[in-house]
Amino acid sequence: MNRLSRVAVVGAGAGGLCTASRFKQLGVEKIKIFESASRLGGTWRYVDDPKDDPCSSMYKNLLTNLPTKVMNFPDFPFPKNTDAFPSHTVILKYLEEYARRQNLNESINFDNPVETCSFDESTKSWKVNDENFDFVVVANGHYTKPSVPEIFQNSVFEGEIMHTHYYRKAESLAGKNVLVIGQGPSGQDISLDLLGIANSVALLGRSEIKGTPDSLRKFIGWAKEMKANGIFTNNNELIECDYILLASGYCFDFPFLDKNLIEYSACKKKIQPLYKQIVHSRYPSLAFIGIPCTIVPFPLMDCQGFFQTAYSSAYVF
Repeated sequence: MNRLSRVAVVGAGAGGLCTASRFKQLGVEKIKIFESASRLGGTWRYVDDPKDDPCSSMYKNLLTNLPTKVMNFPDFPFPKNTDAFPSHTVILKYLEEYARRQNLNESINFDNPVETCSFDESTKSWKVNDENFDFVVVANGHYTKPSVPEIFQNSVFEGEIMHTHYYRKAESLAGKNVLVIGQGPSGQDISLDLLGIANSVALLGRSEIKGTPDSLRKFIGWAKEMKANGIFTNNNELIECDYILLASGYCFDFPFLDKNLIEYSACKKKIQPLYKQIVHSRYPSLAFIGIPCTIVPFPLMDCQGFFQTAYSSAYVF
């Protein structure tokens, strides 16, 4: 790699921004960040209508579940007096200021989604859409394609079923008897957000949750059978409801990559074949940022970006 190397970064979220910044620090001049939306920030962009931005999974009252002291990029702290657990609007402003300070805005091509990405063996380069690059960094996030277990697809349930990806405001479920399925951060947070607005709120997960209000009905287990008026759990409990919110996670989604480039592990939580879940073992000029899930995202992605650029600086074609 040298300053004339051509680098494509897919996504102007946190992972794409910090990795592009690392390439700039190496002196690379030809960096192009492909961003499908009209604004940077990835999943941290909030829109009232999820149809307006399929990458956004923010809801109106969301606060971070990590304190800013551990959440920031190592070389870019949050402003003084920032709340320990701020709203998504604060995080978006932080990313916008980071991009400005790192002189990244000139490299971002907004409203420019990546449609195709393939490796040309004859030139040993990557073709992204209709342009050639020496290196490609995939940082398109993994909060875009909701995972919907088969039992909830085309079921006999007479109410509505929605993934939490599309949840925005508690008021939209006022008067409903809501069952939230999944007790990860989103499931727990949204359950609490609904209290006092929905008629009733129940939370179903695989283990006991302590320290929640008594008004939140909690159930242990998983959905065994769908009923017209709710679900029957594997613990033989009937949970009646008229609205189901699925906090069932997300699927990795790389529709622009040639199908022969990657495959998924049996648990669907890892991409293969990647070294350290970053560098492609067969095509070392292809890297992925932000694949691990249960992490402190910004610092880890910055470390991944540092690793990738350090590796790339020694890469010989």
